[in-house]
Order: sequence, then C-alpha cells, then structure tokens
Amino acid sequence: MGEEEAKRYVVVTGANKGIGYGICKKLALNGIVVVLTARNEKRGLDAVESLKEFDLSDLLVFHQLDVTVLQVLLLWYNSSKLDSEDLTSWCSERNSKWTESS
Repeated sequence: MGEEEAKRYVVVTGANKGIGYGICKKLALNGIVVVLTARNEKRGLDAVESLKEFDLSDLLVFHQLDVTVLQVLLLWYNSSKLDSEDLTSWCSERNSKWTESS
C-alpha cells in the first residue's frame, strides 16, 4: 500500500496581476493548490480564467480578499493605547466607521 503525497496549499494576495499572478502560475505548475485572492472579484476571476489556459483548473481557487479585517488588526496591534480595550468591540466600532465612509 503506497502513501499518498499530502497536497500543499498556498494563499497568494494581489494575485490578479503582476508578481502575484506570476507566483500563482509558477506554484500551480509545480502541483501546489493556489488560493488566488484579489480585492476586485472580476479581476480575480479573470486571472483564474487566464491561468486555466495552462490546464491548471484543478489547482486554482479564487477568493475575494477583504482587507478590512487585516487593516483593523494592524491598527489595533500598532496602537499601544488600546492594550486594555476589548478587541471585539474595537473592531466592530472601526468596521462601522469604514463601512459608512465607503
């Protein structure tokens, strides 16, 4: 009974163009499952379609990237005066402000 090789997965941000796109292509060509992410859904899906030309359909997954969560966590981490605040309520408050201003 042979052992199956474990699949490897990689998440690539900004993968709809440039270096991110090239990294996705190279990884998938090497048999790695790639989660291609982009903020713009149409551009991300277009990039996946373009990469399918290389017969990589089974190795590509698209996920729209939501940078709000990352922005919140970085702001919290970098703000020393927030050490005693509850992270959940702080994130909710900031998320509401960003949603209103968008």
